[in-house]
Amino acid sequence: MEINKETNEKGQDVAVVQLEGRLDAQHSDTIEEKLLKLIDEGSVNLIIDMGRVEFLGSSGIRVLLAINNKLDKIKSRLKILNLPETGVKILRTMEIVDRFNLYQSKKEALDSF
Repeated sequence: MEINKETNEKGQDVAVVQLEGRLDAQHSDTIEEKLLKLIDEGSVNLIIDMGRVEFLGSSGIRVLLAINNKLDKIKSRLKILNLPETGVKILRTMEIVDRFNLYQSKKEALDSF
């Protein structure tokens, strides 16, 4: 997991988190802990780049929902970048795709805050 701080056109700081590998039961708890810590430390504008994720399991979806819910409580919103089509299909099948802001362009995701 790689975290980069960037600034959007409005001058807002945005944390861009690059995930890679498998987002499954084996890795999801560690990733969730790190993302929650990031939010608790003040990173309320958060983009998760899923472009290098090879597998998205139910535990990974739970992490995305948990992070999204935490950000909703503080009037922010999770942006998901480069979610593979298989991930989009899973979210559609679960009827939760509308809970997320999905982007294919990093610039669009950055400027959406």
